[in-house]
Amino acid sequence: MTEGNIKALRTLREGIVDKRRKAAAAGDAEGVIAAQRQVVLIDEALADERALGQTRKDEEAMGRAMRQDPARSNADIGEVSIVADPIKIGN
Repeated sequence: MTEGNIKALRTLREGIVDKRRKAAAAGDAEGVIAAQRQVVLIDEALADERALGQTRKDEEAMGRAMRQDPARSNADIGEVSIVADPIKIGN
């Protein structure tokens, strides 16, 4: 997903949250529930995109770690994982 799409989803989410607030103020429980369902779907899409982006970063980090020392190019993937895990936690 491009940054533009992510920004559009966040803008859409803000509008839906505003509708949810208005529905809550008006005592419209069905409107609140419908809006919340839409917010959840958007949040899940954004979370999936963040997870996918993190996976790409992890793969790139592992590739860099494996290429850094040509003598160790046959290193066990578990050894490379030790390098990638702190990067994952840091992000």
